[in-house]
This record gives sequence, structure tokens and C-alpha cells, in this order.
Amino acid sequence: DHKLERGFLYLLIMVVIGLLGSLLHLGRPWAAPYSILNIGSSWLSREILFAGSFFVLVAVSWFLERQGRAAAGLIWLTGLLGILAVFSMTQIYMSSFIPAWQSWYTVVEFFAATVVLGGLVAVFTLGREANRQPLKWLMLGAVLLQLALLPNYLGSLGAGAAAGQQSLSMLSGSYGILSLIRWLLILAGMSWFLLVPDRKGQFFPALALIAGLVLGRYLFYASGVAISVGLAGM
Repeated sequence: DHKLERGFLYLLIMVVIGLLGSLLHLGRPWAAPYSILNIGSSWLSREILFAGSFFVLVAVSWFLERQGRAAAGLIWLTGLLGILAVFSMTQIYMSSFIPAWQSWYTVVEFFAATVVLGGLVAVFTLGREANRQPLKWLMLGAVLLQLALLPNYLGSLGAGAAAGQQSLSMLSGSYGILSLIRWLLILAGMSWFLLVPDRKGQFFPALALIAGLVLGRYLFYASGVAISVGLAGM
């Protein structure tokens, strides 16, 4: 299927960009392969294992699609490894000394972004005969769930440690405008994306969604205030 082949290619490009970006968090990127040795006790090791395996299987799936030898079982396994990779990432941040990241909301935020970005790839690569509306509603559901849980998350920051209260102060103060722009981009882009049936007309709302997600990730890092230096459970 030419559409599925192109979808795997887009996904492969995104995975490569993500893996290269993740290396920037390491003090010695070239030593990343050695981190896998602690898979029994380290979420970082598990992330490297799952993300690396996901990359390999996406590349293999893309190659098989080009050869016309698609394997449904391989595609499902690839998806499972992708989910495990994202979950491992959330556990790394939840193991930190940064209250704003320790929350269950980190899991919600990461998986909501995964659903939206994955949905965008699927919408633009599915054949014309495919019904995209259920996928779009799933994307909207992920966005609305994240937004609905936001007040509770912010409240937990305010009721928690001083570092968490400082993160809340930043999100409502110096980063308040950026936070508002982020949600305006996501909600406007998602609404527009849902209502426009033509793929050509969905290009700009998709850009708005991506811009909102990127801005959200910037705020995630910029508002993180540590209780102390270092990471736990890694």
C-alpha cells in the first residue's frame, strides 16, 4: 500500500528527529548504548531499549511496505513498542526531583501528544476512501482529556512543595501568555482540523496543532523547578 509506505516514512523521519533530540539530554551522547545495561533498574535504559527497537521496527516495516510484503503482526508489535517507549519516557520524568514532572499529568500530556501527532500522520497518509472522522474524534478526545485534567494538575502544584508552587507561579505569571497561546493553537487547530474534510484544507490547522504541541513541550521544560539537583530511579 503506497499510502501506508508513505506513513511509515513520515513516522521514521519523526522517530529519527526524536531520537536525535533525546541525545541532547545526555552528558555523553556517544555512551548512550551502555545505558541499556541497567534495564532491570533504570527507566532510562528501558527507554533506550524500547525507543531503539521501535526505530528498527519502523524502518523494517517501511522497507517491507516498499517490497509489498506487509506483516500485520509486525505493525502491531511496532505500535506496542512505541507505546512502551513513550511510557518509559514519562517514568523518567516522574522519577525526577521536579514536582511539576512527578505528576500523573506527565503521562496524560505525553500520550495526548502521541495520539495527536500519530493521528496527523495517519490522516495525511490514509487513502481517499478511508473514514478519517473516528481518528479525528480520538485526537479531539485526547486534547479535551488533557485540558479537563489541567485544573486539577495546577491545583496539585499549588498545594505541593515550594518548587511546585514556583512552577505554578511561572505558568500563571511569566509564561501565562504562552500557556494561553498554546491552548488557543491546539483548540483552534483541532476544531478546524475536525470540521474541514479536504486534506488540502487541513494543512494549516495541522500546523497550528503542531505549533501548540511544541509550545507545550517548551513550557514543560521551562517551568520545571527542581527540589534538588539530580534524578532518582535512573
